[in-house]
Amino acid sequence: MRALNRPPATAIKSLPLGKHCDGGGLWLNKRNAGSSWFFRYTFAGDRREMGLGSVQKVGLRQTRDLAEKCRSRLSDGLDPIKQRDKQLREQSKLDTMLKTIALQAFESKKAELLGNGVIGRWFTPIGLHVIPKLGINRRRDHST
Repeated sequence: MRALNRPPATAIKSLPLGKHCDGGGLWLNKRNAGSSWFFRYTFAGDRREMGLGSVQKVGLRQTRDLAEKCRSRLSDGLDPIKQRDKQLREQSKLDTMLKTIALQAFESKKAELLGNGVIGRWFTPIGLHVIPKLGINRRRDHST
């Protein structure tokens, strides 16, 4: 097995531009425009690369954990990219259900509220705190 966790965290910033292997399929693509992590692997005879995020958003420890999960999926005979896509689809379904529930709750309560809920801003906390977490544009989907 190849060595894992090759460069220490302190050495990442001083690496030159280019692609650098951390071991076990984890790579750093260091560029002027922004550096990013990716996981390189072979599945069913095809070489694949799965983006893991930018260096600014995903730390080295978290990236190494993500790579370990990818290696685990591969050992179980699963394609990490297909598994990630499946999780995103399931999360999207859940987000849509939560959005629908929030909008239905508002619609059922709206008649009891002053000015149909617009003046009292009953939906505002949901629009400010819940809907953005779901990645839904409140103004496009519902105007209050």
